Amino acid sequence: MSLDYKKILLIKLRYIGDTINLLPAASNIKKQIPHAHLSVMIHTGAEDVLKHSKYIDQLICYDRKEMKYNKTLSAKIKSNLDFFYSIRKEKYDLVIDFSGADRTALITMLSGAKSRWGVNYGSPLSKISYNHLIAADINKMHIVDYQFSALQQIGFAIQDRNLIIDIPDSIRNDIEASFPFLNHKSFKAVIHPGARRANRRWAPANFARIANLLKKYYSADIILVSAPEERELLDEVGKSIDGDVIKLSHLSLIQLAAFTKKCDLYLGNDTGTSHLAAATGIKIVTLFGPQFPSLWAPYTDQGATVFKNMDCVGPCNHIDCIYDENKCMTSITVDEVWEKINDLIK
Repeated sequence: MSLDYKKILLIKLRYIGDTINLLPAASNIKKQIPHAHLSVMIHTGAEDVLKHSKYIDQLICYDRKEMKYNKTLSAKIKSNLDFFYSIRKEKYDLVIDFSGADRTALITMLSGAKSRWGVNYGSPLSKISYNHLIAADINKMHIVDYQFSALQQIGFAIQDRNLIIDIPDSIRNDIEASFPFLNHKSFKAVIHPGARRANRRWAPANFARIANLLKKYYSADIILVSAPEERELLDEVGKSIDGDVIKLSHLSLIQLAAFTKKCDLYLGNDTGTSHLAAATGIKIVTLFGPQFPSLWAPYTDQGATVFKNMDCVGPCNHIDCIYDENKCMTSITVDEVWEKINDLIK
């Protein structure tokens, strides 16, 4: 199959983890046809992860607030029409929509691209927006492998299965200057106790117990990290940790990647930061509750997951727990997590 594409657009209007998992698709496209101009469309707020990639020529940031929550209907219509026109005038000849949603299906159709690929997500719009449906089941394979399958169907060879975030030297240097202890030989463990949804969070007290075990057996420096809005969660975990603990909630995503890369271990819930950590290459343990790690585990050979695989996983739609105790997370024990950490370190 010919790969004579000059302008390519990848679309993934989802969350930070989805955005990070686009990187292997982008690298394989550019390595095979380096002359092609590759654009990637993502939600505003996730661009910090991709804007330094040497494989992406242009980032297009879709501002959900601007498009969906304008104060007047006319302003909303104008914002969307302007955006649709900006995409169409680029004259892409290949668009791949990995989002599986009506809005991105419409964007794909209005792009005017000759070759339009997308997820068969069951909506009538998907059948008219795409002229090629990805022939793979997104619910039966890892998201990165699903994207690889789509590329293979288009005609790309998968030459690189690594997920790597490009971190500029200037950011690395700034982080090392701001945190000199990163160059010390001590064992450093990053713990991220938060998650976008509450039903994906392990108990703060459990994270504290793991931190104390890391201090006891590995003399570890403990670094708690979060988004700014989760700072109180860091305080809650930190108050039960013996001795000193570092709490960081102000770093940008790319700064956090640079920081994490200098550490030895990452522990976190099923959330975007765990995918970020995996892309830095360090050892990582991720705790899964209402989602299947077979579909969404951080894409690394340096990782381990803890997952109880309850009967209710899946039917809950990963949003609202049907049990008061959120048992898919509360049933994960400290001993189970500690065993995974030790196996990974050793």
